[in-house]
Amino acid sequence: GCDTATNGPVCQIHYWLALAENDPSSAPVVLWLNGGPGSSSLLGFLQEEGPLLMNAKGGLMENPYSWTKYANLLAIEAPVGVGYSYCSRQVEGKPCKNTDRYTASTSRAALVDFFQNKFPEFAKNEFFITGESYAGVYIPTLTKEILDHTDINIKGIAVGDPCTDNKAQAKSMDSLWYAHKNGLVDDEIYNLLWNECNARVPNLMTRGGVHHTVHELNRELKTISDLEKRRIRAE
Repeated sequence: GCDTATNGPVCQIHYWLALAENDPSSAPVVLWLNGGPGSSSLLGFLQEEGPLLMNAKGGLMENPYSWTKYANLLAIEAPVGVGYSYCSRQVEGKPCKNTDRYTASTSRAALVDFFQNKFPEFAKNEFFITGESYAGVYIPTLTKEILDHTDINIKGIAVGDPCTDNKAQAKSMDSLWYAHKNGLVDDEIYNLLWNECNARVPNLMTRGGVHHTVHELNRELKTISDLEKRRIRAE
């Protein structure tokens, strides 16, 4: 469906809702947000936590670990302009406004429409916001927006591998730094590339002298892509 946000130019926020398998009337409502910025939350809904997942052939299969076993799962496509969400400005051939602050305001307005008009039976249920990646920005800004208005029964938030601040997280975004920290690149190679070639973000792939070496490093890292990279540990 679509929620209407009227905090500025009229916006229609597209959403999917999957009811809890057991007693949805009392189950919490869990909002899922993908990152990007600009990724559709249906990506996580259809690949991670939703009741039906896309298989390798483009079909659907049941998800034995679906969050709907415990909660009503809601995914919204935000900011406006993502997926099927749109704003009235697009009808005029103009872009939608999608700053982080405006996205938080629009998402809250859409949630108010969801709880007060679309599904008022869920208004008193516990509400949680979850997400990953750039949702590390979306979630705290949306949460503050909700708390400032106190019109939604929010109880908690959770975010995985969050992007919160580029400057503070710059090293962790660098594949060379990450590979060295976790024992995939030895000290000698790391020191050569990092200190002598100055191969670090944001210009890691643009320095001609190290382009080939970095390309080979990334290729080798891809050969172990079947491993869960968040669980690599150096001895």
